[in-house]
Amino acid sequence: MMGQLPPGNEKLAMQMHGETMKAMGDIMLKYADRIQTPPSK
Repeated sequence: MMGQLPPGNEKLAMQMHGETMKAMGDIMLKYADRIQTPPSK
């Protein structure tokens, strides 16, 4: 992970965190479609 930004950059830090989480979510959605589920009995 990244280091802390200097004080006064809370807004930028939150925006960057949000962008990172959005990108991770996109990746998770992409790979979730590839998961093969066993047929239910």
